[in-house]
Parts: sequence; structure tokens; C-alpha cells
Amino acid sequence: MDRIMKWRPEHHSRLIKCLRYFILFFLLIIVGGVIFHLIEYDQNEKLIKQNKDDLEALKKYLNDNETLINYLKEKAHLLSDGTYENNWHVLSSTFFAFTIATTVGYGSFSPSTLAGQAFVLLYATVAIPLAGICFVNLSNMVLEILTLSL
Repeated sequence: MDRIMKWRPEHHSRLIKCLRYFILFFLLIIVGGVIFHLIEYDQNEKLIKQNKDDLEALKKYLNDNETLINYLKEKAHLLSDGTYENNWHVLSSTFFAFTIATTVGYGSFSPSTLAGQAFVLLYATVAIPLAGICFVNLSNMVLEILTLSL
């Protein structure tokens, strides 16, 4: 029992510091996601509308021949279902911001506008170091808690 350390006031201040960093990190992720959404969503909606219009024109041109249209759907990117999905909803934009901040970078989608691409650079410059600070503080706190019980 002598080996177990008691919780000290400095542990409390470290916990508060760690929580502050994570709140800041969480807010940065949310704000980044909202900004990516605001920058990219409308442009992607226009692209989806254009692709749908092109598909309708193609169907009309092919006299709505379903056999031929189904074959083209299997082979042509324009006709694939993914062409008609907008990845820039707030939640998916927030996920994108998280992958940037944590350098995971799944690459499932990326900004297509110049403003979005520029914001990625600015955002990564702030978010990556902040994520590192948060994870270092969390790691130190977990190690300290684990050593308290040894």
C-alpha cells in the first residue's frame, strides 16, 4: 500500500490543463468542419446538379434504354452513384477536419475549390501542432495515472 501515490493538487491542475487543451482541440475541429462545409458544400451541390442534368440528357439521348444505361452505370464514372453524393455536410466536413488535424488523411474526399485548398493549408498549420500538444498531454496524464496505481 505504501507504493500507491495519492492524488495531489498538481495532478488536478494537470487534469484541468489537459481538459482545456481537449476543449480547444474539439472546438478547432468543429470550427474547421463548419468552415470546410461553408466553403465546399455549395460548389459540390452545383457539380451534383450538373451531373444529374447530364445523366438526364444522356438518358434522353439513349431513348431511356435501361439495358444500355445500366451497362454504362457499371462502366462510366459520370453515372456512378458516388457522383451524386455531397461529402461536405457539417458532420463529414468535421470528419475531414479531424483527419487533417490528426494527419490520418483518409483521402476519401478533398476540397475542390481554391478557397478550400488554401484553408486546408492554414488549418493544418494550426490544427496539427495543437493535436500534438493535446495527445502529448493526454499521454503524460495517462502515464501518470498508471504509475499512481503501481
